[in-house]
Amino acid sequence: MERNAGNLYADVVLGEIYRDDWFNAQNEKLALKHYLLAASNGLKSVSLSIASMYEQGSGAKRNLPEALNWYEKAANDGWLDPDGQITKLKALMANQ
Repeated sequence: MERNAGNLYADVVLGEIYRDDWFNAQNEKLALKHYLLAASNGLKSVSLSIASMYEQGSGAKRNLPEALNWYEKAANDGWLDPDGQITKLKALMANQ
């Protein structure tokens, strides 16, 4: 699949295709790459997907501080904190 330059929503769709294995195209590294491209171009709705991928180690090495960063970005952009992830991650990181 090719990225449609200039269309940040194309990055979201490509991220979904690669993350959710549409058309037998699963590739979590490419999914994260496209979500990050969309976020870097101003699309705020991908923050939770990026956060959960870093938290789970999907598409990149597990990185709890980076996951926390993206959950906090999402919260600052008005997205609800899913299942209290910010609090859970802070507690987990404090105990490490």
